[in-house]
Order: sequence, then C-alpha cells, then structure tokens
Amino acid sequence: YIIYFVSKSCFDIVGFGNKQVVEFYKEGRIKSAIDIFKLEEFDNVSPLANKPGWGNVSAQKLYQAIAEKRTITLPRLITSLGISGVGAVISKILADKFESLESIMKATKDELVEIEGLGEIIAEEIYVFFRNSVNIEFINELMRFIHIIPYERKDDFDKDHVLYKKTLVFTGTLS
Repeated sequence: YIIYFVSKSCFDIVGFGNKQVVEFYKEGRIKSAIDIFKLEEFDNVSPLANKPGWGNVSAQKLYQAIAEKRTITLPRLITSLGISGVGAVISKILADKFESLESIMKATKDELVEIEGLGEIIAEEIYVFFRNSVNIEFINELMRFIHIIPYERKDDFDKDHVLYKKTLVFTGTLS
C-alpha cells in the first residue's frame, strides 16, 4: 500500500519509489504511509544522510519532495486511500459530486449508488471503507500532515459556446 500511496497517480513523491519504500520499511523508518511525512523528524534518530548511497543533498531533496506533496488535490487524495475499485476516474467523479472529503465520508449508500459511473459494487466498497474505524483513524491522522486544495468542480463544456443550452432538431434523414 505504501508503494501505491507514493505512486504517480497518488501523492507522486519524486525520488521516493518502490526501492526506497521497501528499503525504509525494512529498516523501520516507515511502517505506514503516514510515516512518510514523519521521515524528516525521524532523521534526528537515524540520519538518512549517513546511509550508504545517500548524503546531505539527497536527503534534503527527498525531504523537500515530501514537503511539496503535503498539499494535494481531492481526487488524488481519494485515489491514494486505496479504496477497492476506486482509481483516478472514480475519484474525479466523487470529487465532482461531493467537493470535499468530509461530504464523501458522510455519503449514504443510496447517494453513492445514484452517481452516474458508479455501480452498486463500487458504491458499497466506498460506503464500507468510510465506515471502517481503522480507515477513519488513518484519514484523521493523515489530515494532520497534509492540506487538501479546495476543490472546484470544472465542467467539461464551454458555457460561452453558441450552442450551450440550445436544443438542435434534425428533420429529414441523415446519412
């Protein structure tokens, strides 16, 4: 999960890939995805710069990359939670519909099922995910370390276009 959390479709932390996640996990530097945001703090106990293959510059670049990702868009955050069946497309649909993580968390199963693009199975996964106390604890702790960019729904159409809100009627036959 931590590898997924730092991946390009989620937090996209530059310089923190599979290799680093596995290495840091084995060393005990990280045990959960939230520990990524505590790495610099942990550096006082076990300096990253002292590890073979690292140095002050490499360590500082990693800490800077992590710091830059403390601000995230709502769709990316939703994707990063690892809800079964919820990737970038479904995350965008949820963000468009609810516009905040809190609203998604409070959504009823019926509200979720009614959303175009979500089936009953994915709606159930989302609903159950946000009713699980372990997931809620994770989200609450994560929110101590990150900031969600306020979400503004973007329509996929041009409101200034001459055909916006117009009805076209074709008569005759079309070939």
